[in-house]
Amino acid sequence: SYLQKSGVDVGQIGNLLDFGCGSGRLLVGWHVIMPHLQLYGCDLNLQLVEWSQHHLPQEIDCRLSNLNPPLPYEDQQFDMIYLISVFTHLSLETQKLWIQEFKRILRRGGYLMVTLHGELYVRNAFDHLSEYFSTFSHVGYVEEGHASVEGGNRYRSFHRYDFACDLFVDFDIKGYFPNGNDPQHNTLFQIAQSQDVYVLQYTGK
Repeated sequence: SYLQKSGVDVGQIGNLLDFGCGSGRLLVGWHVIMPHLQLYGCDLNLQLVEWSQHHLPQEIDCRLSNLNPPLPYEDQQFDMIYLISVFTHLSLETQKLWIQEFKRILRRGGYLMVTLHGELYVRNAFDHLSEYFSTFSHVGYVEEGHASVEGGNRYRSFHRYDFACDLFVDFDIKGYFPNGNDPQHNTLFQIAQSQDVYVLQYTGK
């Protein structure tokens, strides 16, 4: 629904990559509603990847990835990549590395859907830590956590809309859903618990 509300013709998507797929729960959903799609997933959690490889339909290709690029995929392989609550647990430098890798494996005109911690999360996470509010207010971005826990829930990053626009400089924003909600009304089944949802198209610049 996020894609359709962003003007994306889902029928033109032939394959997609779930980056940070975990146990593959979203890939199973795609397989049920659009079984013709070529579905790929990757994650840095070995246990979840092995579980996916043994329990998901054989048509779904799940592989182990690392904290940093590259990925074992061809140039311009994918029509769409999505990452649900992934950049929310990576440092800014790591995010930039992955954006470059997405530009390599995403076809020109392909789509990227990403969820980010927005201002709502900043208010809830740092209600007694004014320095984080100040940084977010001035820069549009803040993160917390030690490098040793990057990629896990104890490492968190937060993006304001304008900062995200600059971060994804080679992408056009086709849809933006603050707190995961449709601009006209609250979305009952959000894709990632009140995270901001961005639907972007790679311009190939």
